[in-house]
Amino acid sequence: MDKSRIALGIIFLLLAWTVPADGQETTGLIKELSLRPTAGFEYFKRAISWDESDEVEDITKLKSSLFTFRLALELNQRISLAGIFGYTLSDHGTVFNRELPLSLELSEGNTGGLLFGGELAAMLVETGDFEIGLRGEYVFYNGKQESFEIPGLAVDGSVTTKPKWQRIHAGLQLTYIRYASLYPFVRLAYDELWGKLKVDEEIQDLTGSQERTFKSRGRFNGVVGLDYEPAGGWRLRGELSIIPNSDSVDWGVMAGLSYVF
Repeated sequence: MDKSRIALGIIFLLLAWTVPADGQETTGLIKELSLRPTAGFEYFKRAISWDESDEVEDITKLKSSLFTFRLALELNQRISLAGIFGYTLSDHGTVFNRELPLSLELSEGNTGGLLFGGELAAMLVETGDFEIGLRGEYVFYNGKQESFEIPGLAVDGSVTTKPKWQRIHAGLQLTYIRYASLYPFVRLAYDELWGKLKVDEEIQDLTGSQERTFKSRGRFNGVVGLDYEPAGGWRLRGELSIIPNSDSVDWGVMAGLSYVF
């Protein structure tokens, strides 16, 4: 079964979840439909391994700042489907490139790029003072192409770089709903990031290219967060993420402000 059929099946099951039970008032498949735009910021620092190597020189820290806008369609206050758009500054750390005509040690600093993705959230069970739900997110960062001259050469030489990465986050969330406007929650999720850096080098008649791939060393994310919903449809959300790996503990923070229509 291909991925598109799996995705359609998941969407069908989630929509079926919104159908009222027998004996309840029925006003159609969807009784409540609302839009929730969200402006947000996220920062994370994660250990990554280059080309699946465990050598110390092939392990760096990826640091990224994400400025995002989400537009969510909420169904019956139980399911939310959102598109994600934004701009990201990303720094992959110092990377060695030895398969070029002239070996290079690259440390570019922040590289800007566009971010695209989607998010699915669903409330599954409400029991007592708690809600159990799921949340899944996929984002793709497409860094801009950057070029610079190679210093210290007697002849002209230039390098062009192009970074990209993707991230998938999916897990279960437990929310405490006793309070009227404060909703603390915890989430345990599978969280993996992977990408590549393409480097092209040109020194007079010599040309070469190398593409290095990387993956996050930590793949499980523990999140603690809080939703604050004052009157008037506003929501303020904050999250702290902890991502352990075999050598260290990575972390991230997120904040968002939204309004429901």
